Formats: sequence, structure tokens, C-alpha cells
Amino acid sequence: MRRTDTTELGRLVQFAATGAVSTLIYSAVFLGLTGFVLPRRLAALAVVPAFLVAVCFGYVANSRYTFRGGASASPGQFSRYLLSQSGGALLNLAFTWITVTLLGLAPWVALLPSVTLTPLITYLIARLWVFA
Repeated sequence: MRRTDTTELGRLVQFAATGAVSTLIYSAVFLGLTGFVLPRRLAALAVVPAFLVAVCFGYVANSRYTFRGGASASPGQFSRYLLSQSGGALLNLAFTWITVTLLGLAPWVALLPSVTLTPLITYLIARLWVFA
């Protein structure tokens, strides 16, 4: 995952690749918990551990590769990253609660907005605030 292209397009492609791996990690943890650990009515509880595991991977990959050359890593940067990703986690929690609890749909349906809308929003926050 080494980034050699410093253009915005290169950065966006690297963020997308990191996000794809983060999404696979998130999905595996989420589906494992909702399929084997939690009863269906508690599917929203799977969001927090799934997001935490994916966030840890994402911070390391994005700070070392995607946004390398931006602001240097610091406790403040990590705090901003955690805050921005917490906003993403809240979005995913809302998507899950609405689709599973309110609408009665299968837990995998909640992944659709979680893996499309949330990454776009968090990229903008990372680019403009976390790693600026």
C-alpha cells in the first residue's frame, strides 16, 4: 500500500484502497457478531466493535501511506481521527438501527449505506481536518 503519487487523485485512490480493506474488516466483524454472537434484535451492538477494529487499521494505513507528507502524527492528530471516525460510527449505528430495528430488514442491508455514504464523509473530514 505504498503511495508514490502525491496528486489528489492518487491520494483518493489510496484512501479508497485502505477503505476497501477497512470495509472488509468492518463487515467481517459485524457479520460474525450478528451471525453467531448477538440476537437479531441487538444487531446494532455489533457496530461498535466492528468499527473500532476497522478504525485502528484505517488510522495506521492512512497516516503511514495515504496522507504521508501531511501533518506529522501526533496525539492531536490521532484524537481528531478518532473523533471523525466516531462520527462515522454514529452514522453506521443510525443506519443499522433504522434498517434492522425500525424497518425489520436483515442486518446486511445496514451495510449498504454504511459502506457507501460513511466513507465519503470521513474522507472529506480526514483530508480537510485530520491530516491537513
